[in-house]
Amino acid sequence: MAVSTDLGFGVFCVELSDQKGKYPISGFLLLDRLKCVVETGPSGAHGNLLKALEERGVALTDLDAIIVTHIHLDHSGGAGLLAQKCPNAKIYVHSRGAQHLTDPSKLEASAREVYGPLFETLFAPIVPVDPERLVVMKDGDRLEVGPGRVLEFYDAPGHALHHFFVFDPKSQGIFSGDAAGMLYKDAELAHGASLCLPATTPVQFDPAAMAATARRMKELNPARIYYTHFGHTEKAVEMLDEMLFWLPLYGSVAIEEYKRHRDVEQLAEFLFQRILAEAAARGIPDDSHMNGLRFDCGLNAQGIAARVAYEER
Repeated sequence: MAVSTDLGFGVFCVELSDQKGKYPISGFLLLDRLKCVVETGPSGAHGNLLKALEERGVALTDLDAIIVTHIHLDHSGGAGLLAQKCPNAKIYVHSRGAQHLTDPSKLEASAREVYGPLFETLFAPIVPVDPERLVVMKDGDRLEVGPGRVLEFYDAPGHALHHFFVFDPKSQGIFSGDAAGMLYKDAELAHGASLCLPATTPVQFDPAAMAATARRMKELNPARIYYTHFGHTEKAVEMLDEMLFWLPLYGSVAIEEYKRHRDVEQLAEFLFQRILAEAAARGIPDDSHMNGLRFDCGLNAQGIAARVAYEER
């Protein structure tokens, strides 16, 4: 069975979910003069990436670029493994995240604290990246991947300080990482109702910055968004507005809810029920087509609690 789907414009979506789990993750191949992987997913997705490259006729020695939008392990955890297999590829990373690819010890410790016993199943092993292979990207930097095709990198705080998004002018598409939220595409496929929620996982959630990043994306008037969580949409501006619709729940209402009760589990349930109520009003009867929603609510609640702790320092 194929693991990659042709989305047009030389972009292919790759299912990167760890086969031991059910959490949806998408990576992308961008194949032009340069052969690029955008988002490696966790180490458990390594086999799927290799299979996708083989499906599309890309030899491991021909991969030119590994681009990670940020260094959270569900996005970049497999970068070291892939770099080992693809000796000619450069790894493109945000300036604030580079040190964590070369020395992932702090990142691993933080992830173990967040994910607990799930860490080994989801993310191990974490392989360091040779610093000589890194290309540090800053706001406004560009990468020419083909004739007349220059990727544009934009600083994208809100979800994390070490986050960028990438605009591809040929497809008019944004590789968004978590900066544009999480797309629950199965709900639209099953019920015709869109759902795109903010990603507020620990520990650098900043609602004002997240809104500013989304508005910056809108200014590009994109035609499509390539989401790591997950898949893609060709209703880019509508989905950015959808994420912005939900942001006050996470960045204001939930913050006040947490301040009242100081209970992360209670906050997660609060988010889950508020989302279910709105989804039901849109014709989505339950969470059966919102894969990972309860898990997401738990992680997002932790990020909201971390935001409160930051504000109260």
